Amino acid sequence: MSSAFLTRLPLLVLGSFLLLGTGCPPDDVKNDTGTISGDADGDGFDAGDDCDDNDPDVYPGADEACDGIDNDCDGEVDEDGDTVWYADVDGDGYGDEASTITGCDPASGYVDNADDCDDADASLNPAASEACDGIDNDCDGQIDEDGDTPWYLDADGDGYGDPDAVTYQCDQPTGYVSDNTDCDDSDEFISPSALELCDTIDNDCDGDIDEAGALDESLWYADSDGDTYGNGGVSVTACDQPSGMVADDPDCDDSDPPINPAATH
Repeated sequence: MSSAFLTRLPLLVLGSFLLLGTGCPPDDVKNDTGTISGDADGDGFDAGDDCDDNDPDVYPGADEACDGIDNDCDGEVDEDGDTVWYADVDGDGYGDEASTITGCDPASGYVDNADDCDDADASLNPAASEACDGIDNDCDGQIDEDGDTPWYLDADGDGYGDPDAVTYQCDQPTGYVSDNTDCDDSDEFISPSALELCDTIDNDCDGDIDEAGALDESLWYADSDGDTYGNGGVSVTACDQPSGMVADDPDCDDSDPPINPAATH
């Protein structure tokens, strides 16, 4: 028997005595690899302390996640979620950035956005239409920028606008008017308030040209006998010569063609 074996013999005997006296090593004693015996998922906690020894992300002290699992083994689920929720007092679906809570699930009356600019008024939110009221209705930081009042270009300055040149704003732009009845916005003398003239133009924008009542219409006399001389007792005014009428009225008998100022006796 070698001297080295004899030297180690007392230690072997002592080790055998310890094993016989205490049984197998406890489960939580680290083995040669540095892991804990009985720690199936290798997260550093044995089955006695770990609430799920098959999931390495679940153990005492783990960060709680919003996943429906007790990640930190404290007996509560999703209690420390860090999602921010915003109060929606007016119920319009948009939250107030100044009033928040955190958690995995929202409490009643809270939403996941902070886009409301006035959480006391449900009509004011990012989905609202901008109105001409001096208020930021759509929460974009601008006031009355998308007004729906129509304004029409008045290029000739006669107070009447071009119906085909329109812009929508809350306040009246320079060079625009609210009226859109001008039929020629390049001529200040043509507008609904102008007088009709005998010039083959619709001066008063009523859709008619040189109609009855024109300022400079002529007087025409009936020529019933067709001798080209009119009857001063029967007349009309018009821009254009009506059928059966002439411009002068010297006929003394409009029923007899041979009787007229040009007849010979």
